[in-house]
Amino acid sequence: MDSRNIFILSNTYLRQVAWQRQDGEDWVYVGAGNDFDLLKACEIIRSTVTGNKIFYVTSWHQSKVVILDHLISSPKSSLEGLDFLMWDLSFEAVVEFHHIGIARKGFRNSSS
Repeated sequence: MDSRNIFILSNTYLRQVAWQRQDGEDWVYVGAGNDFDLLKACEIIRSTVTGNKIFYVTSWHQSKVVILDHLISSPKSSLEGLDFLMWDLSFEAVVEFHHIGIARKGFRNSSS
């Protein structure tokens, strides 16, 4: 699937997501800059997305399938300071990261 179609499907399915509360909040602070907590970010990702290949959705032109282990083991700057989504390959589970250091996770309601 090309970048444009990944981006379009992501935006379509995002409206159908039921966001899961964590510690009583929709968004969880994972840190920004020197405070970025890679272990916490990985915990959120691993508790949500299954499989080692995911859709990494950033923009119309740069969304792609990536190997999750490679993304996580790369320098933490690839996860921090950006707005992006990580979907499983079935577009059923998603983790959203915001550049200010927060993340949330959810699951698509297939009946929508």
